[in-house]
Amino acid sequence: CPSPCFCNHPSRIVYCSKKNLTRIPNSIPGNTLQLILNFNQFQSSRISVQNFSNFSSLEHLYLSKCGIEYIEVDTFIVVKKLQWLDLSNNKIRYLKGSAFNGLSLKHLFLNGN
Repeated sequence: CPSPCFCNHPSRIVYCSKKNLTRIPNSIPGNTLQLILNFNQFQSSRISVQNFSNFSSLEHLYLSKCGIEYIEVDTFIVVKKLQWLDLSNNKIRYLKGSAFNGLSLKHLFLNGN
């Protein structure tokens, strides 16, 4: 589990909300089902497939208020089980349709962009 995050190993949830993270940590377990990264200010305003290439089991991803401005093409292509994606309250102004290639989301939150 990456410091300063908290990992609930039985439920496979990683809590990294409000931890002053400047990027998505590398040491997040690959079998994580739920990743909560809300209220961090990432150094890079872009997210890409490299950020999520190790999370094939991920079902819920929370990225609200992280300073995200741009989502690259195929960013979530590897995260095929993702059902819940919260990108609210970032600085996203434009989305290419291909940013969400491969996803069958049940919930997508983009409010406050």
